[in-house]
Amino acid sequence: MPRRVRHWEISSLRSDEGMNRQRKIAVVWSVLLVAAPGAAHCHEFKLDAVVNAFVKIEPTEAHVLVRAPLYLFKSAKFPIKGAEIDSDNSAAATDRALIGLQQPFSQRAGLGYVDYLLGQRMADPARDAWQEMAPLCGLTAYLPGPNMPGQNLMVNPRFEMDVLNAGFDWHYYEQSSVKITLDSNAPGGTHGLLLSFLGPGFGETGLFQQVSVQPNTQYQFSVHFKTDELEGAGGPAFVVRDEMTGVVYLTTETLKNPGSWREVAGHFETGPEAKLVSVRMVRIPAGNAMRGHLWMDEVQLTRLEL
Repeated sequence: MPRRVRHWEISSLRSDEGMNRQRKIAVVWSVLLVAAPGAAHCHEFKLDAVVNAFVKIEPTEAHVLVRAPLYLFKSAKFPIKGAEIDSDNSAAATDRALIGLQQPFSQRAGLGYVDYLLGQRMADPARDAWQEMAPLCGLTAYLPGPNMPGQNLMVNPRFEMDVLNAGFDWHYYEQSSVKITLDSNAPGGTHGLLLSFLGPGFGETGLFQQVSVQPNTQYQFSVHFKTDELEGAGGPAFVVRDEMTGVVYLTTETLKNPGSWREVAGHFETGPEAKLVSVRMVRIPAGNAMRGHLWMDEVQLTRLEL
């Protein structure tokens, strides 16, 4: 029985010269077509779909390789350029194809893919990938509320779950001036976040979370905090920054008080092209030395109803 094998491979490599990492996503499609000339003997049989996925993450790039029958990707709707698939603009279709398989995969692979999209400032594909992939990675609890008035858009706002340091959860990076740890001191629940300031001057604490937003829309931000033995001119504050344009929409008052829990809040309106903002804790004025401790909990970002 003669056989014909048709094989397609589509790969794309995107890089951001402003960043020190690259991501490569490859989707491999294989279809086996069996042909039997003549009709003397015919047999009907079923071919089961076999899907294999391989993930390799290195310091400077990540590789995702998926092998699956072509028909499984029918609804992915890859963009076409001439007579070929436009691999340079296939990120969203690749997302749809991976989700369409409805196969569980590792948290590391899912988070790495979302981080890649966020790093490329692909706000809408990153949001969609997070919504679709979180259940497949066992991260349903990390989904934000719907972008509706009164719903909190922050992920893990009370620090009751592990901090993923990835995706749309809290991110942090280590530095000599600030130590960030989970702590049992909280106004509600069992955990809050403790930031210990160790003396040397700094601008950003290294703590931030990215949030999907809508353009020309008003939002309210609030956080509960308390401090202990906080020394230094000025103090820490939260800013809300547009990740696409760099515009700062909100800077809260400095977070300093005698030691009891209290709330600081503010509201802002996004710009006409806004899709993604980051909530960041910074030092005001930047560069000044500071010592002491700050606890934070119950972080909220909600859309206001007009």
